[in-house]
Amino acid sequence: MRKRKKADDYSSGKKLKEFEVINRLAVTITDAEPFSNLLDILASEIKKIFGAIQVLITRFEKKKRIFRIISVKGDGAGVKKILNILKMPVDRMEIAANPRRFDMLINNKVTMFNNVEELTGGSISRKQSLAIQKQLGKSKIIRLTLNYRRELLGDIILFLHPDQSLPSSESMKVIANLACVTIRRQEAEEALSSAIMEKENLSANLVKIRELERAQIAKDIHDELGQNLTVLKMNNTLVSLLIENDRKDEARVKLDASDGIIERTIQSVRRISQELRPWILEEFGLAAAVEWQINEFSKLTGVSCSFWKNRKSVHTDKEQSIGLFRIVQEALTNISRHSMASKVEVSLKSGEKSLVLTITDDGVGIRQEILQNPWSPGLAGMKERVRLLKGKLEITSAPDKGTTIKATIPVV
Repeated sequence: MRKRKKADDYSSGKKLKEFEVINRLAVTITDAEPFSNLLDILASEIKKIFGAIQVLITRFEKKKRIFRIISVKGDGAGVKKILNILKMPVDRMEIAANPRRFDMLINNKVTMFNNVEELTGGSISRKQSLAIQKQLGKSKIIRLTLNYRRELLGDIILFLHPDQSLPSSESMKVIANLACVTIRRQEAEEALSSAIMEKENLSANLVKIRELERAQIAKDIHDELGQNLTVLKMNNTLVSLLIENDRKDEARVKLDASDGIIERTIQSVRRISQELRPWILEEFGLAAAVEWQINEFSKLTGVSCSFWKNRKSVHTDKEQSIGLFRIVQEALTNISRHSMASKVEVSLKSGEKSLVLTITDDGVGIRQEILQNPWSPGLAGMKERVRLLKGKLEITSAPDKGTTIKATIPVV
């Protein structure tokens, strides 16, 4: 009886000590600065709590059915040797989800493994497993599954000394819950940080685009309107001199030339005004404005263009019309500058709840690094316009197979 009571007291004391340390860990994680590497802090603290040789925290990727290692803490030299054995950087280390143990992992059980090969489920070679096992020595391997609201998030893997006592199951469950919350918090902070950075870059890019547009307008005014007005002033001076010298026929020729210059000036003013705020959009609506724009684009570039709509009239409000029209303009500008396309197809499909604008070309396509860059100059403006309209923008492209831009916005 005394021995049992002594064992119970020892067990209770051990659990109490573990929970005190875990409580301090929870406080440390809670008080951590925003956007700090919480998972590294968690792994370091878990290593201290359980006196582990190595601690690994993984994130489960459902599509690939792998556990990607996202944090490693332990002897620095040991970790480096393990990475050298695996011939991979830490952010690409993967452990396959062993099908024989997958159901058990889902059930949130603490699992013990006899060796590294059994742990990794055959995702690395036997030679690598033995090399890692040699590096770690005769250690106990514990794998703690992390489930959050019936979703498998990942796991914590502990390598303990062979003579070390195992952590209590209650402690492991508390650690698992804390790890789940930490993973979710870090992911939320990373998403927020990414969104803030994307917003800042997008704002800077929009300012740059606006300045380029202003520079183009200033150039058009200087090159066309300024030159035409200068020539008109010179012609007026010559006409006055010719009339004074009774050379009326020559004066008449100069006046005819001035008429031509005035006509060209009027056309330039109309074109600049149309680019700033298309009157056809205000008077006849989105469909007519898009059709006019692609016809003008075809005349200017020689690219074959076609337009299709599923209804005679497409109903949109003012913000939607100008937003989608600008997307068409930006897409056509990108096509003329980069795509080397010979054909462009534009369509407007109006439904009860949404309006879909699709622009397709048969050009050289867009490089993946540009597509994946959220603030790419040629695409950022379109993305922001669609976001402001509470819509969705999809861009698909392949080398030498053209590009398709699909903007879907809700309609009331």
